Amino acid sequence: MTTTSIMRNNIFISYSHKDAKFAERLKVHLAASIQKAAVVYWTDAQIKPGSDWREAIELSLASAKIAILLVSADYLASKFVIENELSSLLARAQREEAIVIPVILSPCAFGLTDLAQFQAINPSSRPLTKMSKFEQEELWVDLTKLVSSALSAQQPSHSLTSPKENTLLTYRGHSREVRSVAWSPDGRLIASGSADNTVQVWEVDSGKRFLTYSGHTDWVRSVAWSPDGKLIASGSVDQTVQIWDAVSGNKLVTYFGHPDVVRSVVWSPDGQLIASGGNDQSTQIWEAASGKPLFTYQHPNDEVTDIAWSPNGQSIASAGNDGTVHVWNVAKRNNIFIYRGHSNGVNSVAWSTNGQFIASASNDKTVQVWQVR
Repeated sequence: MTTTSIMRNNIFISYSHKDAKFAERLKVHLAASIQKAAVVYWTDAQIKPGSDWREAIELSLASAKIAILLVSADYLASKFVIENELSSLLARAQREEAIVIPVILSPCAFGLTDLAQFQAINPSSRPLTKMSKFEQEELWVDLTKLVSSALSAQQPSHSLTSPKENTLLTYRGHSREVRSVAWSPDGRLIASGSADNTVQVWEVDSGKRFLTYSGHTDWVRSVAWSPDGKLIASGSVDQTVQIWDAVSGNKLVTYFGHPDVVRSVVWSPDGQLIASGGNDQSTQIWEAASGKPLFTYQHPNDEVTDIAWSPNGQSIASAGNDGTVHVWNVAKRNNIFIYRGHSNGVNSVAWSTNGQFIASASNDKTVQVWQVR
């Protein structure tokens, strides 16, 4: 068998048969991008009875540009996978013939294996089975986008595209999905947080990268500038909020108050306090200068997805994955009311500049505007 004439433009999916349901869901999400790119995916389920299965695997590996590994304890324990798929995959990855993307399905010893050299799309501390149904679907969408990007022509790691329609510039400094973006108060810089574990600060006019902050060990989910523009706070899947100098990139404070993913970070209007919220179902208020915790507001039912401080600094609105928005008084530390207008999880909240209205955006496909009073 020769592979010199085989085009490497397909997708190889490697998994344990005990995890077949995850492979089937992945195929559903890949369907649209595969049709668009005119490629195919391959799994060992496609081996026909009586055929040479070793040759079938080698042929599929030889034509694969991307290998998706659905990793679990069953996968790592599979003698078939280890002997017939992984050794060849690792060799091809070292020769840069294939892009290997692990997906951590359930708790396992991924970090102790040779696969740990590859960046998984989700951290070992956040396996698929720990996620809600919505978050699982989000991950499959993120993976599909990553696959589509890899199947297309390679782009330079940092480039600007020429203007198209109303797009003024496109910044391509990140190597993974961008999860958050924030303008500096003076409008001259943008900070963007990514699944590549970095925050990058770049100039709005030129698109030139100003600095890269690499203090986090996992995805950066949220970034926020201090009101004076001198500091940036970033929240991460690594369960920390870090405050650092927006000019030098020097880390100043690390807040360890959350035992789970931090999804939202926001400064108080006077720049003295920070509110952070996440998958531990809490919104926590703490001193920006010292990291000293002051107060924790607990959401009883689900994760905190977003936080917004009122313009006068007296109240906070925190969105929940349970479809509610809690509005509460910062000084008195008590709940004012709970808004229940949505029928699905709320992803984002924002106060009007006069502080009289709140807009909330939800998975129920609506943006609702309502009076705070």
